[in-house]
Amino acid sequence: MIQRGEALPELAPAQLDYSVDSLAALLREAPSHAAPPIRQALGEAGRAAGLFEAGEARLVIIVDQLEELFTQDELAQSEREAFVTALEALAQSGLVWVVATMRCDFFDRLETLPALAALSAGSGRYLLLPPDEAEIGQIIRRPAREAGLRFETDPVHGQSLDDVIQHATARATGALPVLSFLLDQLWGRRTQEGVLTCTAYNDLGGLEGAIGRRAEEVFREQPDTVRNEFVTLLRALVTVTGGTATSRSAPLAQFPEGSPRRTLVDAFLDPTARLLVADGAQLRLAHEALLTHWPRARDQVAADARDLELRGRLEEEATRYRAAVRRDQRDRVLPAGLRLDEGLALCARWGAALPPEVTAFVTASRRTARRNRQRRIAGIAGALLALPVIGFLAWAGLVAWGVRAVEAEMDAEKEFTPVPAGCFEMGSPDNEAERYPNEGPVHGVCPKAFELGKFEVTQQQWRRVMIHNPDPSVYKGDRRPVEMVSWNEAQTFVWLMNVFGRRHYRLPSEAEWEYATRAGTTTARYWGERAEEGCAYENMADLSLKKPVPDAVVANWAAPDAVVANCDDGQTVTAPVGTFKPSPWGLYDILGNVTEWVEDCYVGNYEEAPKDGSMTATPDCASRVVRAGSWNFFLQRLRAAARNDDTPGNRNDHFGFRLARTVTP
Repeated sequence: MIQRGEALPELAPAQLDYSVDSLAALLREAPSHAAPPIRQALGEAGRAAGLFEAGEARLVIIVDQLEELFTQDELAQSEREAFVTALEALAQSGLVWVVATMRCDFFDRLETLPALAALSAGSGRYLLLPPDEAEIGQIIRRPAREAGLRFETDPVHGQSLDDVIQHATARATGALPVLSFLLDQLWGRRTQEGVLTCTAYNDLGGLEGAIGRRAEEVFREQPDTVRNEFVTLLRALVTVTGGTATSRSAPLAQFPEGSPRRTLVDAFLDPTARLLVADGAQLRLAHEALLTHWPRARDQVAADARDLELRGRLEEEATRYRAAVRRDQRDRVLPAGLRLDEGLALCARWGAALPPEVTAFVTASRRTARRNRQRRIAGIAGALLALPVIGFLAWAGLVAWGVRAVEAEMDAEKEFTPVPAGCFEMGSPDNEAERYPNEGPVHGVCPKAFELGKFEVTQQQWRRVMIHNPDPSVYKGDRRPVEMVSWNEAQTFVWLMNVFGRRHYRLPSEAEWEYATRAGTTTARYWGERAEEGCAYENMADLSLKKPVPDAVVANWAAPDAVVANCDDGQTVTAPVGTFKPSPWGLYDILGNVTEWVEDCYVGNYEEAPKDGSMTATPDCASRVVRAGSWNFFLQRLRAAARNDDTPGNRNDHFGFRLARTVTP
């Protein structure tokens, strides 16, 4: 950047023999060593400028929109740190002034780059507060006065145009970028006498409508083939992080000369529009206000928000995948299941609009998943080859028959409930009675559409599929939920269903489970706040547990003083699935009967939880999440937000699960 334009040309090859690439390499690998050539170049510049002996030349580096350091998802953390290290070395050299601008709503990201936080601390940070109305007036009038311009006075209302603009800007939140655009457009429509007119202001749609109206005008002037490229262009220039839409740069080469996409870019770059800016080889939005003040762009970003966040995450993972040595790349692909399904679905929806490196990453992930599946099948086959071939064929045939029977029964009985896409507040507020500390912070989550089993997996379904472990349950009954199963065993059941079945099955993510359980409600339980009102809906710890139980079934677990709900559901152990009323979304036993394993790795809180409904994954997962209460669990667990964890190999007489299916477009 230093060698562009007129900035310190003395570093060029003709004098100090530094090219852009060699200087960039120096700043990346040994930034403290960049001071000597800069000092020498500044000395040459000072002598050429005829500075007095006491005078010294200095270099000013301006970094605009520093928040892009955090919004560019394809940047690896090591690259961010290297950039900050270079800035730090330049700022501490005594030769360079570094001025960076960053939106205040990204200040919380500074903690991810401690060197940047320290560099900008104290007097290193200047908070540019929003101007008051008087200062806005100066912003409007002084540049116009210096340019020899005048503001027209409305003959009807007797109000000067500069006053109109000043009052409109003072009323609007975050209006300065729009004001900048408006004044530029008014200057372009000035009269020959240098008057900025009320007619031009009204034609532009006033302050609020100026940028959106101009963008819509330019858009509508294009033929249909060019307009059809709008979504692709917007997706390339916008990212969504934590629910906030911001601009991002895209290579200009992504829009080939002569293509309809480039025609739209050129129309927005035109000096009469100035809606886009080409900074060297990069293209970006000229004003982020386009994302809020142009209805077409605002609505499209809202529709694409989850896809844009997913694209950002995939770019990060693709970067880590490409940076890994070949032998480690297999461990950095998307795992089979929900995350891979989401990546494949995004590729199908976006097509060529998705960056090639992301498409290649998802393709490599799918290829790896297929190879792994083939290896697992081959592994089973290889292990069983030690047995008589007929034994293997018999085993495979029985499992396949059982899976197909279970699948056919589920389809015939419509045992999967469609769960629509939507958003909800996950976790429990601080004032919810009986809440646990691991249920926060409350955060917005927007799961995609999926299907969830109406019932927990039953003992009959388990027995048909898991012929090598057919009867783990303590409380027997074909229609009772299978229990005494670990997370690992539940995953084996899922795997066999996928290998021999026609559909793709999985455990739901923790967010999907809570979203479906809440069914659009915000109370602790989908029927209300009080557990006592739920005996018609769930098999829970209630007065029935204080009744004598036959020794052949189970010992009476509830002590005389045990805390149970003051109602009687009539069940002393697990109940056949579907015994009670369903939830508002048609799910049975979702908060009771047995506690349910979900897909996620357990993390103690939701600080880093995904916001799109996907599972939480960590490299070394020692504990998995279980959700809901059960027939004999504390009532405190019988809430939509309650969560617990256990090791993936542990079994318990209240551990079961239900299946989910991904909805593919």
